[in-house]
Amino acid sequence: MTTFAWQLPKGLDELLPEQARQLEQHRQALLWLTDSWGYDYVIPPFAEFMDVLSVGIGQDIASEIFQVADNHSDKMLGIRADMTPQVARIDAHKLYHQGINRFCYLGTVLLARGSADGLGSRSPFQFGAELYGESSNAADIEIIELLLASMATVEVPIALLDFGHVGIFHHITQQAELNRSQTRQLYEILQGKSASDLENWTQHNKISTDISQLLIKLLGFYGEAGEVLNRAEIELVPLLPSMDGMIKNLRAIIQSIKINHPTVECQIDFAEHKGYRYHTGVVFAAYTHDHGAEIARGGRYDKIGEAFGRARPATGFSADLKTLMRLSKAQAPAKESVFIPYTKDTADNEKVEKIIELRAQGHRVIQGLQADETAQNNNCQHILEKQQSGWQIRPASS
Repeated sequence: MTTFAWQLPKGLDELLPEQARQLEQHRQALLWLTDSWGYDYVIPPFAEFMDVLSVGIGQDIASEIFQVADNHSDKMLGIRADMTPQVARIDAHKLYHQGINRFCYLGTVLLARGSADGLGSRSPFQFGAELYGESSNAADIEIIELLLASMATVEVPIALLDFGHVGIFHHITQQAELNRSQTRQLYEILQGKSASDLENWTQHNKISTDISQLLIKLLGFYGEAGEVLNRAEIELVPLLPSMDGMIKNLRAIIQSIKINHPTVECQIDFAEHKGYRYHTGVVFAAYTHDHGAEIARGGRYDKIGEAFGRARPATGFSADLKTLMRLSKAQAPAKESVFIPYTKDTADNEKVEKIIELRAQGHRVIQGLQADETAQNNNCQHILEKQQSGWQIRPASS
């Protein structure tokens, strides 16, 4: 297949003026919002040593990291595929204290592979917020509330929150004493939701009857949050007593969200364990109307800083601002543009002062550089011209 010099690599995209203006509008609005909640903006480097970028994120995300040799250190550098490990390093060593740290970030990440269908962007503009140093439900609730506020700010309202708890998966794999390969196999089967495949797998791997029954039951525990939690207390807790605390945890979080956001539907899927190598507790994904894929994801990842010698409690969320921009109903306000026709006379102090004044007022001012340039082909609504009373603007259509 012929590749032209102007073509971009598959999965890499660019934003043209209108899109870039809208993304910048959203970026500024989100930074203002997160700052008003007490979240400090950090800008981690685009590339770091691989042993930093791959900390705690699991093989799935680690395989998305582009690697390059660093001529200065003779070590491997990675181009970040996710900013959370970088923020964990900042929490552990750059802003070290025992209290709560709140961070937000916005920036491009680069994925080596991208989505399985090859249609998604490999260069998302990742927006996220993270809270370190607090393990209570209050921290998870704050993060989810900030997620909902963020989506409202960019006018992509959340219709559904889908909850899970990775702790269930971890407890089951520990009780069953599964190795890494078996754990991965079990995860993939649970994502496939096939009861027959799961039953065959438990028999082949000689999983105990109690654990097998629990796994089969998990496949049917999805739907409206209150109903699923009530059933789980009756049917699942006797099989896995440690689930009692997890259910109470989820119930408290969801009840708080429903009180403040009665129009947001809350569901639970106890067989969904995406990010099981990354997350340690409650996980959630956010959906909006008329878009089948999740638009944001988050949860608790208490062990993320362990490799930095500081495994503090942590919870957070992230989203792709490019996706949000495309789904948003908000439009970036167009600036009033003023065109100045070409003239050979550039030494006009009065005109220069007027241009400075207009730009200070927020107008776009474009000076013609060629005699045949017009206001129309520069998308200008107004023209600046010299009248008897001095330099004045008039509508371009008049």
